[in-house]
Amino acid sequence: MDNNTPLKSPYVVDTMGELLRMDIPPRQYILYPFIQEKSLCMLYAKRGTGKTFVGLSIALAVSGGVDIMNFRVEKPYKVLYIDGEMPAQTMQERLSLLAMGLGGIYTGQDNLLILTPDRQDIPMPNLASAEGQQAIAPLLNDVKLLIVDNISALCQYGKENDAESWIPMQKWLLELRRQGIAVLLIDHAGKNGDNRGTSKKQDILDAVIALETPERHKASDGCSFVVRYTKSRCVCGDDVSEYEARLEENEIGGLAWRVSKHITPKQQKHEETLGNVKELLDKHLTYRTIAQQIGISKSTVGEFAKELSVQKDAPVVDSGRTDT
Repeated sequence: MDNNTPLKSPYVVDTMGELLRMDIPPRQYILYPFIQEKSLCMLYAKRGTGKTFVGLSIALAVSGGVDIMNFRVEKPYKVLYIDGEMPAQTMQERLSLLAMGLGGIYTGQDNLLILTPDRQDIPMPNLASAEGQQAIAPLLNDVKLLIVDNISALCQYGKENDAESWIPMQKWLLELRRQGIAVLLIDHAGKNGDNRGTSKKQDILDAVIALETPERHKASDGCSFVVRYTKSRCVCGDDVSEYEARLEENEIGGLAWRVSKHITPKQQKHEETLGNVKELLDKHLTYRTIAQQIGISKSTVGEFAKELSVQKDAPVVDSGRTDT
């Protein structure tokens, strides 16, 4: 080779001007506000919280073009769900109950592909290996969303806390994005509630949701948790605010999600005290008397009174009056 011959790179480089002039279509949402086209996302929780119920519900929603929880779906997409642990009978039962929970006849059955251990004559693929990735490649034709449930069972990538061990998975996920496939990884939380293992797992992700057990949770509440976005690159504000979700039996025997505003014990106590202050103010008691009855300071009563006046759009009552 002539030493004067310039080296040629296999990569395409654009000037800023060229990039800005390109007609690049915006990525559409597969599941708003969580999963976009070509996005890499994660959902994690402690064992027994209900993450597989959520994963299957997302699969049903996307494949059927229906809304669930606080997620919205504009149109159906083809989904591949890879489960690494669940017996086929349990998978069948859960899918049936969740489909009935959506109400009426579920129409997305042909759009949802299930790969589950009991149906195989060979071991499940290790998705952290080139062999495992190649084995599922033929299953990804026309698939828009791949759901991996869960990383611990399906991705043997070395030491869990070793960042370098995650690199083969990271390269594969980026390749799936390049192919136009969105991925939802389902993972475990550690004892402290954070995502277990190396933080490198989240470096390239667009959005991450944690399912957390409410502080006032009781065993009788069943599958119930707080949905909390810990990472969201594209959406902010109310659309990614915390809320509570609970799985309940509906009128036809299916399992349906009921969502409600998340209220912490601190917020609940505040609302209860606010109600007590309002009741006593309506009786025309003084701030001092209210403070003594409720067990808070007079200045705190004044703060609650201001909050009530804002809610009513009325002037604050003078707090300088005395008992008679």
